[in-house]
Amino acid sequence: ANTNICVSVNPSQLSTVTGFTPNTGPSATTVTFTGTGLSGVQVFFNGVAATVASATATSFTAKVPATATTGPITVVSDYGVWVSPTNFTVAVVPAPTITSFTPTTGLVGTPITINGTNFTGVTAVKIGTVSITGFTVVSATQITATLPTTAKTGAISVTTSGGTATSTSFTVVALPTITSFTPTSITIASATKSV
Repeated sequence: ANTNICVSVNPSQLSTVTGFTPNTGPSATTVTFTGTGLSGVQVFFNGVAATVASATATSFTAKVPATATTGPITVVSDYGVWVSPTNFTVAVVPAPTITSFTPTTGLVGTPITINGTNFTGVTAVKIGTVSITGFTVVSATQITATLPTTAKTGAISVTTSGGTATSTSFTVVALPTITSFTPTSITIASATKSV
């Protein structure tokens, strides 16, 4: 005998994406989606799975995966699949380059100017393995920074989402240190003056 099964679905549970922003950006860009029935969804950028965050029934965010390429966005839920009518354009961020830096040697605390290209979206500046915090991106071609107290002689590197540029070595001049001194005391003889 045939058995008919009726499944009732609440329309509010159906996943519908009404929009997303931005529609272009490099990898790691946070994209915000709005719509209805968006709890528990999965997101794919041109077939590459993305991590969903801040999910509610009406919105969520997802970061563009590192290996994503330009193409449609797919949102999958228990109640259906939504495919964007237009492509998300994955922007290729050019790798930074370091062309020069001044000075090339100095004590800790020395201000440094780094010149190069593609210094947009800098996430880290280092000397050797030591991070330089508080750096300033003056422009897409220049960064200013201060040599940290823990710095050792090494190459300067600048990192963006497009890659990492590495310079020639910066020489850190060691501060002088006093290890000992002798004698540690002296006796001053008193003098008697006759009138």
